[in-house]
Amino acid sequence: MRRPLGAVLWIPLGFAGAAGAAYLSSGLLSGVMARSRVPAVVAEELGRGADLGAVPAFHLKDSAGRAVSNSDFLGEPWVAAFIFTRCRTLCPMMAAQMKVLRREAPWLRLVSFSVDPADTPMVLGRYRRKNGLDWIFLTGGPGKVADLSVRGFHLGARVPSGAAASILHSDKLVLVDAGGHIRGYFDGSDSVAVAKLAGLAAALRK
Repeated sequence: MRRPLGAVLWIPLGFAGAAGAAYLSSGLLSGVMARSRVPAVVAEELGRGADLGAVPAFHLKDSAGRAVSNSDFLGEPWVAAFIFTRCRTLCPMMAAQMKVLRREAPWLRLVSFSVDPADTPMVLGRYRRKNGLDWIFLTGGPGKVADLSVRGFHLGARVPSGAAASILHSDKLVLVDAGGHIRGYFDGSDSVAVAKLAGLAAALRK
């Protein structure tokens, strides 16, 4: 099994703030990525057809309580992000970049997977409405999404019981092609990286 690309710690407000969170996440991720067997894929490599493996089968529920599986996303490129609704630093930054993607590529399907089992469909629904987020949010039982993050997307995740501050997850946006194969990892808080993601998604769509 591939090692996870990296996990970033949710940092409570008052400790580091958004700028500190971005700095720490960048350092943690760069160190873990250097030890990972998953390549740091750049745009040119993706253009040559890099394939980082298939997304495994999953069966989760969306914010309306409907069953959703990996097969529902076949046929068009899509983007995956791992988040949780109690996050106050990295997740809002990722959501802001995903809003940009929604405006620039409205055809591109966006999917946020919550690693926190406390994020029930009802909680996700309130979160979407409160923050004006119009893409798909998915949740599962204890450990289910965290396991998908690690074993399926090769991204770090850890969800011990207790306070939100102990939850770890990656800040990467993952580009998946129409056949369900991972084609690249992009910094979910970096507008330049997200612009590259949008361009590559459009190229894969053609």
